[in-house]
Amino acid sequence: MKLPIVLALLLSSAVFAAEEKKDEKTSMNTSNEVAVIKTSEGEMVVQFWTDAAPNTIENFKKLARSGFYDGTIFHRIVKDFMIQGGDPNSKDPAKENSYGQGDPGYKIKAEFNDHSHERGVISMARGPDPDSAGSQFFICLAPVRRLDGQYTTFGKLISYCLIMRDSSTPLGMTKIALIQMRCGSEPEKNFARAVEFIREAATKDAQIVCLPELFRSQYFCQTEDHKNFELAEEIPGRSTSELGDVSRETGVVIVASLFEKRSAGVFHNTAAVINADGKLLGKYRKMHIPDDPLYHEKFYFAPGDLGFQAWPTQRGKIGVCVCWDQWYPEAARLTALRGAEIIFYPTAIGWHPSEKKEFGAAQYSAWETIQRSHAIANGCYVAAANRVGHEAPAGGDGIEFWGQSFICGPDGEIIAKGSVDREEIVLADVEWDRVNEHRTHWPFLRDRRIDAYAGIDKRMVD
Repeated sequence: MKLPIVLALLLSSAVFAAEEKKDEKTSMNTSNEVAVIKTSEGEMVVQFWTDAAPNTIENFKKLARSGFYDGTIFHRIVKDFMIQGGDPNSKDPAKENSYGQGDPGYKIKAEFNDHSHERGVISMARGPDPDSAGSQFFICLAPVRRLDGQYTTFGKLISYCLIMRDSSTPLGMTKIALIQMRCGSEPEKNFARAVEFIREAATKDAQIVCLPELFRSQYFCQTEDHKNFELAEEIPGRSTSELGDVSRETGVVIVASLFEKRSAGVFHNTAAVINADGKLLGKYRKMHIPDDPLYHEKFYFAPGDLGFQAWPTQRGKIGVCVCWDQWYPEAARLTALRGAEIIFYPTAIGWHPSEKKEFGAAQYSAWETIQRSHAIANGCYVAAANRVGHEAPAGGDGIEFWGQSFICGPDGEIIAKGSVDREEIVLADVEWDRVNEHRTHWPFLRDRRIDAYAGIDKRMVD
């Protein structure tokens, strides 16, 4: 990934604070130091490995504190990298042609010049000329101490707001991805496949990725079978830990729907929200639990008890509801009132094959329409990630999952949509200013008569 244009950002100051992080898996050192680099677009948080290159780090800090990096030009921008650099007061042009053979096979030839960088590097220089001597440091993907003959990896970028966006996603936007996938009978293969999709979405510059409902398995709720409780897991647990590693590596926020074992006999249909730094930001337990033919969820899941929520992730303010919640305006409203500017709906929905011919079109239309109405009524984005394929894990006709994962804007217009029967990544740019615009121009939230809604909390008003 290269940045075809030069993006100028001003480094206003650098503030450094010591911090021990012994649990950092990717660190090669036991002593670490954190730097917060404040820029005009937000903050970059860098974790230094102080015993990897102590002289280089001290030099860098001294120059940063003195304002040496003010007016820095970011020459190329890619996501989730490590800080790498050498003595910022020296440059040896004669060595440039020998650079680029660092493990594991990275080709980072001539970092000071605008040469190709196979795996992506962001180089920063004090002036518009990337060849300006003595003013560069680099962020790169290589998890190695020495990337080439002159420079030493000495830290890792662990947080970065808006500055690290690729040019295909302009500032003020976030690219989101819905993973539309088939789910087979082997949970581990499903999980591995989902991780592959997340990594692929990240290469397409996705910054938030949502997986379909209960993606680790086939939709087991078609029957009532106690053996299926063996599919459940704790949250946090193995899946959230592994997805946290993926999130930390790729820099994306992940929304993952899992079968949660809360305790013996108490289970939930739960969506985990993992921030771009790999930390579990929170979880949402599905509030509305269906019990319909081939959707016997009440046998498996207790109703959620965490309420409707929203999270200020590193990529935007998001809310999550799950599948059957899609049909309830109250759920979308309360999620939006909590601050969500996009509501994700991990989903597993499809046709009964025997009903498809007569009712299929109307069923799908209703599903899409109700969610688009949530977007309009709340002035927010809505994104529904569904699975595809025919599943009949207990025999019988099974369910034909209808895919067609989609993303719609605050006006209800569909801006991206998947196919009915193929695995794919559905991508769209979320323009956050549109939320403010629609909520201002169509002030439905302003004109709510909250004093007149007594009774909304009752089953029936009779």
